[in-house]
Amino acid sequence: MLDKSGYAFLKLNLQGRNIDSIHNSFATYKHICYVDLSNNNLDSFAVFGQLPNLIDLNLKKNSIKDLKALANEEYFPYLQTLNLSENKVADIGPIKCPRLVELNLSENRIDKGEAFEGHQKLINLNLRKNRLANIAFVKDMPNLVELYLNENKIKNIGGFENLGNLKILHLRGNNVFLLNRLLLIVV
Repeated sequence: MLDKSGYAFLKLNLQGRNIDSIHNSFATYKHICYVDLSNNNLDSFAVFGQLPNLIDLNLKKNSIKDLKALANEEYFPYLQTLNLSENKVADIGPIKCPRLVELNLSENRIDKGEAFEGHQKLINLNLRKNRLANIAFVKDMPNLVELYLNENKIKNIGGFENLGNLKILHLRGNNVFLLNRLLLIVV
């Protein structure tokens, strides 16, 4: 509740400002819901996890190398949309954001995801233009509707366990020649 002694900022847009770090004191802006720091030089985004009302976080075109902040169960309680495209992420680990529905990890360096545990709420997952050859980790996402895997190094499509709502699967730009068990999803 606001005590009328100051301002409650809801949006922050600092695109293309050559920012390379965010001070921990930023977490005091508890009311911020939307952050766009795309096209900067950030290599970490953990400080944003301390914003209890954050819904949308756009960190496209930065220098982020890992997703460790997403594994913290206390971070990002209301985050719904996360754009980390065009960064330097190499693998996908656990994602604990309970309300996350859209995750864009396109144009990174992702070549593995064995530590990924699935996600119950995710509806849209974009892994376009990465280095994925094995996608066995793409499972346990019962609400996933859209999955973008185009322009990777995928040759075999298998797994896809517990993806019952999948309706859109993009595979263009891969050398797919084996679609084992995919027919179970289509039927």
